[in-house]
Amino acid sequence: MKIFTVATVSYLYQVEVLFASLRKIHPECRLALILADCSDQLRKEVCGILDDCVDVLTCEDLEIDDLRFMRLYYSALEFCSAIKVLGLRHFLKDEEVCMFLDPDIVVFNRLDEAVFNLKGEIAISVHSHSPFPEDGDSPNDREPCLAGHINGGILLARKAPHGMQILDWLASKTRCQWFVAPKLGMYADQQWLSALPYFFRESTSVILDKGVNVAYWNLHERLLRKNESGRILVNEETTLKCFHFSGFPPSNKSGLTIHSTRKFSEQTQLTVDELIKKYKIELDAARKKYAGLRGDLQFSKLSLHARIRKAEKYWGPHPSLITSIGINDVIKRVINKIKISIGGER
Repeated sequence: MKIFTVATVSYLYQVEVLFASLRKIHPECRLALILADCSDQLRKEVCGILDDCVDVLTCEDLEIDDLRFMRLYYSALEFCSAIKVLGLRHFLKDEEVCMFLDPDIVVFNRLDEAVFNLKGEIAISVHSHSPFPEDGDSPNDREPCLAGHINGGILLARKAPHGMQILDWLASKTRCQWFVAPKLGMYADQQWLSALPYFFRESTSVILDKGVNVAYWNLHERLLRKNESGRILVNEETTLKCFHFSGFPPSNKSGLTIHSTRKFSEQTQLTVDELIKKYKIELDAARKKYAGLRGDLQFSKLSLHARIRKAEKYWGPHPSLITSIGINDVIKRVINKIKISIGGER
């Protein structure tokens, strides 16, 4: 089975740690990396540092013409998120099963029963199985309504008719509906992934094992404890399979994530602190290996409004984007169409 991740050159140090954990826990799996901001020339430098067993691709290898336009209006986060779906379709040309993992994930125990052996043609992971505490901290119950109840950090797909149909549907959204724009009902991949259990109910499996994709957004419901043998237990019922260090602070900061300050039970906090300490050491060691590398392809840094307008330049106005344009622009467009219509009749 192929397991891959998507990253910019600036996050190669996280990729290094993810792949080290995968080689230890799942040595039978083939690893691949799609570099989102890397030319073929720079790829050669990256390959000289990464383990030889990793298949390193650039966006050109995906052979998708739309990507050259998408780079002009998507942010790095949006673009990389789109590549995960397009990457799954690419790898499934030759693979029967393929899984995407975010680069800021570490695997601790095997994923066979929890993920690989699920019956659905697509497997997705929820942010949380239960409501958030009413403590004024973040995340709260409203945030998944804006960002999506499904987390895009783990996505498994099979080469089967319905699985490919789902990926084709997701891929159709990547062209110009993949913005992080909660007010427009978009949050890159996560709102679209949240629709899969309803639109493709028979083909979609939701990962239920609470040892998978443990992160700051679900630690309120997942009590962690290290047992005498050194394994980390989750709610005393399963083992920690993979931990998602989403929003992990820069090397000179402390804590689990920049997105939340919530504290957890004493035992959970002690276990998390130990995970943080080990992860930080591994990241610092990997960071030195890639210190001199910089991506040589760019993403858009324009405002959301300007980026959506640029997307419309290539693909035309889209109903889901119209509210971002502003009512005055809409009125002007309608008036111009009327003028053109009247002028044509004359």
